Amino acid sequence: MVSFSGKNEGVELMGLMPYLFFSAFLIYLFVIVFIISKNPRGRLNWVCSILLGCLAIWSVSFIFIHNRHVSKQIARQFYDVSALGWCGLPCFVLGLIFIITKKSYLLKKWIIYPFIVVPAVVILYVQWAGLLVVEFSIQNFGWGIIIPQNKWQCFYSVYLLTICGVALFIFEEYRKKIKNNFEKRKVLIVFFFTMVPIIIVVVTDVIFPILRIPFPNIGALVGLSWVIVMIYFATKYNTFTITSKLVAEDIIETMADSLVLVSPEKKIILINPGTLELLGYSREELISNSVNMIFDEEDGDVIFEGEIFEELINEGYVQSYDVNYKTKSGERIPVNFSGSTVKSKNGVLMGTVFISRDMRDIIKLIKKEKELAIATVSAKTDRLKTEETEKAYKKLKDTQNMLVQSEKLRELGEIGAGVVHELNNPLSGIILLMRIYKKRKQPGTKEYEDLDEMEKGCEFMATIIRGLGDFTRESSGKFVKLNCNVIVDSILSFLTIQLENKNIRIIRDYDEELPYVYGNRHQLQQIVISMINNAKDALSGKGFLAVRTRTVKTSDNVFVEIEFEDSGCGIGKDIIDKVFDPFFTTKMPGQGVGLGLSVAHSIIKAHKGEISVESKEGNGSVFTIRVPALN
Repeated sequence: MVSFSGKNEGVELMGLMPYLFFSAFLIYLFVIVFIISKNPRGRLNWVCSILLGCLAIWSVSFIFIHNRHVSKQIARQFYDVSALGWCGLPCFVLGLIFIITKKSYLLKKWIIYPFIVVPAVVILYVQWAGLLVVEFSIQNFGWGIIIPQNKWQCFYSVYLLTICGVALFIFEEYRKKIKNNFEKRKVLIVFFFTMVPIIIVVVTDVIFPILRIPFPNIGALVGLSWVIVMIYFATKYNTFTITSKLVAEDIIETMADSLVLVSPEKKIILINPGTLELLGYSREELISNSVNMIFDEEDGDVIFEGEIFEELINEGYVQSYDVNYKTKSGERIPVNFSGSTVKSKNGVLMGTVFISRDMRDIIKLIKKEKELAIATVSAKTDRLKTEETEKAYKKLKDTQNMLVQSEKLRELGEIGAGVVHELNNPLSGIILLMRIYKKRKQPGTKEYEDLDEMEKGCEFMATIIRGLGDFTRESSGKFVKLNCNVIVDSILSFLTIQLENKNIRIIRDYDEELPYVYGNRHQLQQIVISMINNAKDALSGKGFLAVRTRTVKTSDNVFVEIEFEDSGCGIGKDIIDKVFDPFFTTKMPGQGVGLGLSVAHSIIKAHKGEISVESKEGNGSVFTIRVPALN
């Protein structure tokens, strides 16, 4: 206990405690704003801010607890509020340690949270139930806390000691791995000013109340020493600001592809979690070992001894080589390999960095597409002569992706044809009856108006069914004389409601004197559906889609032009040249494989036409299709 020159003087000094806690509360709030303003999206910033929030809640509660002028009831209520702070504090201290020691990947593993969060929640419940603090006694510094020696206090003590033990272990393990003395000193300073306040808190806020030693609970004030260190590091080393180093580290830790940094001696210097997960090794098993251990034996020699390595040294980079990884269990994994050299300012080789993408899923998809394409044409190839068979196989390489989508659309057509057949006749009968009953009613009456509205609704359904019938009309695969206005309008007829339900306004602008084209109805319908679906995805639930047809005359020919304009998100100039490439897509995994525009391009090419796109990111897109008109 601190000694004073006199009792009155001691009481007077202890009366300053509420002001000290209020000052601490203001400091915590200031530092929270300071840290968040440095980098509002930083994980370290948010963890530190929440940790400081716990201390702020703790501090504001003790403004009233260490105040002799409040009642015991109020003191007890505010101590329950303070429990939100001191129960949550250990969780966020451990989270902060994970980030500082480069183990933030552990925060992505859900299994760790029950061991950290559940005990804190139990302790909070026990405190609010009145089982952790049983009594308050008036002291010269305010209300003193009496903690019983029961099972719940033991549980709380074990929890704190476990958190401290885990923190010590992680820090010591991390310190041993640091080579740089400056970085090692920085870590020790952070560790000291994190752990020492925790120890003081345990002594003053847990041990003293258990032993019933009259001493103020100063845990929330002790945390200020940690705040001072955080501010020092934030201003001197830009700890909480966005830097290229922090961004690079975050990218390396979170990227799905494999990234490996190799020394000039062919030893692994750095390896990201994506590589470890792919290969099944731990980081310790690979660091400082030969890079050849992660490659298939033959591929490792080629990359780091043969032609690829020679090209890497001479050109400074290599791209898109197909090689094989070798996992810890011996499995061979095909990857697409790209690499570049890392040199000092003086041009001295410091190492090489390479990125590899797992190709297993892509290879399976290509194999499946080929098998489906071959199965689709196998029945026809038996009837072809030798010369025709060779032509069919050559054509197969250009159209195999299109066949998959065509097969799906054919199945949809069969279903739609059945629906048209089943609905058309009864709907025609209903419309006829509506007209008969309407003639029996006096115009202007409610019955007449109701029947009129019902007739209009049925006629609208009949229009949709007719459009569905046009769309599902069986295609022979041959080219015939077609009107593009009819094709476009038949698709829009049964997609309009779906689009309008997503707040998408449809604009039709048809050339009534549009010439005929020579083409395949089924394939052209497929393109129109693909264009409309792409526009719908780009609009994300608002905007307009304009479909226009026109006749375009050039010096060589006359074309029918179909234009699809949307007011959606647009396409960036860095990817607009890739939109017609097979398997290129900007959609999330599972929402598309990037074949729609590639199939459309192949179909238009088969119709001796062309397809183009104009777009600017954020300002919508315009897809234009041109097909030669019939003379």
